[in-house]
Amino acid sequence: PAAIVFFWLLWERRLRAAFRWSLAPAALFFLILIAPLLWLLERHNPGFLRQFVLEEHLARFTGTRKEGLHPEPFYFFAVDLIPLLFPWGLFLFRAGRTAVVHRVFASDPLSRFLWVWFLVVFLFFSASTGKLLSYIVPALAPLALLIGRWGLLEPPGPSRVDRGFWWFGVVGVIGFAVGILAMWSIGYFQWLPGDLGRPRLSSGLAFLAPAIALGWAL
Repeated sequence: PAAIVFFWLLWERRLRAAFRWSLAPAALFFLILIAPLLWLLERHNPGFLRQFVLEEHLARFTGTRKEGLHPEPFYFFAVDLIPLLFPWGLFLFRAGRTAVVHRVFASDPLSRFLWVWFLVVFLFFSASTGKLLSYIVPALAPLALLIGRWGLLEPPGPSRVDRGFWWFGVVGVIGFAVGILAMWSIGYFQWLPGDLGRPRLSSGLAFLAPAIALGWAL
């Protein structure tokens, strides 16, 4: 969070706002809150701080952890972003184009903040040697907000390319809804015995979400 605020204020040319008098008592209050908890954990679990700070953070990041490292390439999170946001992630292409064409990051401070939030988390954990999908979860919220604002809420323009990206996302949402319904039906009616377990009838309530998505898309 500190890095996100720092780089955003740097972009906004308001870096002095990060060095107000209130920073010192806020930092002290944080230490007063966290120090007793860490002390209690270390007291009841000797070696906790070494394991938690050195092994689970520093050693995993640098790749010096002996076991449970989960090594992955730098691009590991990049290829997982759209699947993690599916089906709304299909609007990412339109959101990116809209941001460039309308110079969103030059005119909208909130979008700049969300972009910095996403990039700091994404690049930091991409640089880590050890990677798990859960690490990138904090980067999904700002990216989802950017996709929602510039990929979905922005009305389709007269450009054929823009409308193409729009329908690419819409068809993806419809396909997602239909696909879930098809998989559930195959399992429930046992059209492919042995391949899919039979779900409970009550699980059909889960179709409310894709039904709403499908209705919105139509």
